[in-house]
Amino acid sequence: MQKKLASAYLLVALALFVLVGVIVWIIYGRGAAYSRIVLNQQTVNSSVIPFRRGTITDRNQTVLAASEQVYNLILDPSVILQGNADDQAATVAALMNTFGYTQEEMTEVLTQNANSAYVRYARELSEEQKTAFETYRTEYNSGKDNVGKVSNTGVWFESEYKRVYPYDSLACTILGFSGTDSSQGNWGIEQYYNSYLVGTNGRSYGYLNRDGVIERTTRSAEDGATIVTTIDYTVQRIVENAIQEFIADKTVDNVGVVVMDPKTAEILAMATDSMFDLNNPQDLSARYSEEEISAMNDSEKSDALNAMWRNFAISDTFEPGSTAKVFTEAAALEENLAEADTTFDCDGGEQVVDRYIRCSHHHGELTFEEALGKSCNDAMMQMAKLMGKSVFAKYQNLFGFGRLTGIDLPGEASGILYTEDKMSSVDLATNAFGQNFTCTMVQMAAAYCSVLNGGSYYKPHVVKEILSSGGDVIEEVGSTVVRETVSKSAVEVLKNGLAMVVSDGTAKNAVIQGYTVGGKTGTAEKYPRGSENYVLSFVGFTPVEDPELLVYVVVDNPHSKEVPKYTVKDTAVPLEQKIMRSLLEYLNITPAQAFDADAEAPREPETDADGNIIDDVVTPAVREEMDEEVPEGGFVTPADDGPPAEVPTDAEGNTIPAEEREDAAEGEGEEGEAEGEGEAAEGEAAEGEDAENGEDAENGEAAEGDDAENDKDAEDDAENAEGEDEE
Repeated sequence: MQKKLASAYLLVALALFVLVGVIVWIIYGRGAAYSRIVLNQQTVNSSVIPFRRGTITDRNQTVLAASEQVYNLILDPSVILQGNADDQAATVAALMNTFGYTQEEMTEVLTQNANSAYVRYARELSEEQKTAFETYRTEYNSGKDNVGKVSNTGVWFESEYKRVYPYDSLACTILGFSGTDSSQGNWGIEQYYNSYLVGTNGRSYGYLNRDGVIERTTRSAEDGATIVTTIDYTVQRIVENAIQEFIADKTVDNVGVVVMDPKTAEILAMATDSMFDLNNPQDLSARYSEEEISAMNDSEKSDALNAMWRNFAISDTFEPGSTAKVFTEAAALEENLAEADTTFDCDGGEQVVDRYIRCSHHHGELTFEEALGKSCNDAMMQMAKLMGKSVFAKYQNLFGFGRLTGIDLPGEASGILYTEDKMSSVDLATNAFGQNFTCTMVQMAAAYCSVLNGGSYYKPHVVKEILSSGGDVIEEVGSTVVRETVSKSAVEVLKNGLAMVVSDGTAKNAVIQGYTVGGKTGTAEKYPRGSENYVLSFVGFTPVEDPELLVYVVVDNPHSKEVPKYTVKDTAVPLEQKIMRSLLEYLNITPAQAFDADAEAPREPETDADGNIIDDVVTPAVREEMDEEVPEGGFVTPADDGPPAEVPTDAEGNTIPAEEREDAAEGEGEEGEAEGEGEAAEGEAAEGEDAENGEDAENGEAAEGDDAENDKDAEDDAENAEGEDEE
């Protein structure tokens, strides 16, 4: 028996010895690890430290978009209601006195969320409001005669950031806007550079240590990067003010202005008539009445907002008209098909397959430079015929038409362009003077920059560099040469022709005293033909010798009660000149010659009785009187505006044969000549039911096949291409 007891005691002693050993090992060998586990289970609270979304500045560091620290008021009803009645009353009174809440509001939120530990009751409070409450709480709780205590843990503040745009609507379509959580940008730079602008949230942890004291560990947030744009605040403001003044007495579908540095394709300003408040981007009141907004369903409101936010300069396509003629001439020079002293005979038009396509004027013999200066369609068609479809299509592509420029903004469109295999002879002829294909403003501006800077096509861009939150350069966006388009020798010839447009052509009212100015006008009739709706444009630059500034203006469908019909000289040219004049002074671009106050004022462009510039385009309303039939331009796409061309037909809808058109030309030519217009003034068969209905301007515009049998198939091809572009 004693032996059994001794064995039991020995086993117990051994077990105790082992247990003590294990305890010692735990304390000294694994103590730290177990302490961390325990302390982690004793976490008091954990809160997110939000990142600050990156700042956006102009090229001179003027802040265009920033994030301002604000605070959310957080209530913990479960803690507040644990206090006695006096403490509850004191806490509610503090909230009422500081923020103006009512007793009913406070009672409702506490009782309805009695078991909740987190109620975000107010957002975007200022630092002053937060400080006011905290000061009130401290002073009240330290007062000896006050009844109850304001809860310290039941009311607290959560930090976040609010996106702020100091200049409201300035550069709204370039900047875009950010949502309330700062994690996603919408439209513009905010969207395109979102990955740089967002940062990483930090976190703060609180827990009880061994002594029961709250300790806190913090992981700091990483703020977003700063985006330095190419935009100049003052240039942008000048452009926007000019647009708003321009549209004050007229209605327009769109107005767009792009200002660029031709040497680098940096965009100094880009503006449209569509303005909205970046601090309140959901507000439609500037465009619609309260009744109209109230009547909208969700889908209609979404469409209205997207239309307001849309950037016309990069997202909308239109037929450019005569501004594209410079690229036809560039191709002719580069392919050695013409030289500066080459002459062309403009006899009023060209016979192309089964139709006669007219020039807007009977110019006679023109030099190569005069062909551009006088905006001669006939000369352009002759050049295009010399080079053929393959070469012409190559240069359209080389100058960036039918393809994305790669501008660093979302929503860019590419336009509609015929490929070589789908381009008919009529398409070639009409494309030569800017008709029957579409482009965007930024495509046209970038292509012009390549001509003006000596042949280097730079990718257009709105950002110069990206900086870390500490100010270090992360990435230099800079200017990127994509390809070479034209030789320097050709550039000099082209610039001379563009200078002639202003000195003695279709943009005489673009002259600015003391400066050499060049440019090109464009007038495109919108689809459907005969609608009297036009897109009017002018691209101007200065100085001609070494261009430093390019201003491109597009005015889409201007109308007013006072002016029945606007021309390019009434709209795009004076708007460009007004902007250019202001920018020359601001940018301190030195005049080429001293200003002479007594110098003869620049001559107005030659016009007809209705004020239409004769050398540029003949509008439908005066076409019958002047016996001119082909406008400079055609239609505007967005892509759902219909097919790009009409096929000339008789009253039964049959295609008019070429020989009949020629017979009509011979018969009518004599009558026209007797009236002093010359045979070129007549000679086109009517495209509609008869030649007197005023719609024969559509003749020769855009047959989609080389003969009448191919017209329908080509029209279908154009419609398909249109649909693809829209997608």
